Amino acid sequence: MLPVNPILPAEDGLRDVGEERFQLIARASNEVIWDWDIQTGLCWQSPSIRAFGYSEATQRGERPWLDHVHPDHFQRVLEGVEEVLGGQGCYWSDEYPFLCHNGVIANVFNRACVVRDSERRGIRMIGAMMDMTGCRPGRGMFDDHGADQKSLEAHFLRAQRVESISTLVNRIAHDLNNVLSPILMGVPFLKEQATDPFCRRILAEMESSAARAPEIVKQFLTLARGAAGERAMLQPNQLIQELVKILGETFPKSIRIQTCCDPALCDIEGDAMELHQVLLNLCANARDAMPDGGALTLSSHNVTLTDPVSCGGLSGPSGQYVQVQVADTGVGMTEELQEKIFQPYFTTKDPGTGAGVGLSTTVRILRSHCALLGLESGPGSGTTFSVYFPARPPRPNADAAEVPPASRTGKHQLVLLVDDEAAIREMCKLILECYHYRVLTAENGAEALSLMERHKGQVSAVIIDMMMPVMDGPAAIRAMRWSAPQLKIIATSGLSQKEQSATLGDAAPDIFLQKPYSADQLVAALASLLG
Repeated sequence: MLPVNPILPAEDGLRDVGEERFQLIARASNEVIWDWDIQTGLCWQSPSIRAFGYSEATQRGERPWLDHVHPDHFQRVLEGVEEVLGGQGCYWSDEYPFLCHNGVIANVFNRACVVRDSERRGIRMIGAMMDMTGCRPGRGMFDDHGADQKSLEAHFLRAQRVESISTLVNRIAHDLNNVLSPILMGVPFLKEQATDPFCRRILAEMESSAARAPEIVKQFLTLARGAAGERAMLQPNQLIQELVKILGETFPKSIRIQTCCDPALCDIEGDAMELHQVLLNLCANARDAMPDGGALTLSSHNVTLTDPVSCGGLSGPSGQYVQVQVADTGVGMTEELQEKIFQPYFTTKDPGTGAGVGLSTTVRILRSHCALLGLESGPGSGTTFSVYFPARPPRPNADAAEVPPASRTGKHQLVLLVDDEAAIREMCKLILECYHYRVLTAENGAEALSLMERHKGQVSAVIIDMMMPVMDGPAAIRAMRWSAPQLKIIATSGLSQKEQSATLGDAAPDIFLQKPYSADQLVAALASLLG
């Protein structure tokens, strides 16, 4: 960011520095430096704009530098700019597709400061646009080609490592879910049969411990995949509880982690993985602000905002919000530092220990969730970040039982169970037989089709795993549907239904069960399927 005081009047700001000096500085940068006079509509762009196929000539228009934003993202970018110009914030930043002159679409990161007059009206914006296509800025006139090539190779190798780790975690998760499934099915079943109180207590402890494992697997998958999930209704207290478990195992013991959460907290709508990243970023900054230890407090409250909250370029209307606070007792920040921390790549950490993108990423995620941000800090008095999410009305209580327990007993229907894990086949067979079903088992899709042919017209339902050797679940389902279109099918997998849908295609089952599932879930699904 150019060293311009964003709250000075225009005549005391950039023009006093000298237009010639400004342009010399801009020409030496490999980023596209632009200067937009909002009152006249004139917009000057540095020579680096040639990398996108445009000339550096001054343009005139109502929004000249916005003309090349991809149409699908234009409205969002425009609203962000108008929001900053109409508010009290000084900085704006966004990442979006940019239309080059030759028709190529580049991914750019644009950031700017607003120059205001004495009446706090935005009269000028001065910004820098970086080409992020390929995860690197565009090469400038002073860059070394060899160094740039090494940077590209480093990025490529890092991407390969991340992909390898993600593949490995997926494989481990699949195997763990297969190991957990028979345990989670068998322990509750044994608990119902046990009459001795001591045995029931031991089985209850085993069930509680085993039930924690799927959540741990889910956390590993979330961190490894690094991809945004779908928006859903979330309970912030649950996000905080999950985060505290991770912090307790990874943060120094000199940092005390404490919570103060409202049990009657409203729900919010969002992407769980992205909001997890927001809170983790804020907690990591709090940790770094307490090198000698201290207290980190995560709290949540239902609040009504009547006065505007503006921080990091975020602003929004008054109304009902869920406030999540991350407070530390660290070194705190000066007002000058608070104005800089949201700038991309700004960091106070030593080289190699911080990239300076944590808070700018946090702001981007919060903007996409229509959330607000508050900041209170001072030298020696710690820092408190307050995140405000639009509150959603409470959800009605859903009935837990889809099928009454009394209706789960079968009528000796023949069920084909297909899974490459012997323990799962044996456990499911024992449970289903206790509920008066007859069970055939197969360890892959090819064997299942052979059994289907031998018992043609007798199989009422199929329970089939998606990931198997020889012939996997989707291929087997397509063959079964071709020979028996009305066949009832339950698919099982360690992956979620959304992740599995890419491989299912036209082989969609009637019911999907994600591993590890319980005996109740299995029997209830089969009972609902067979009526």
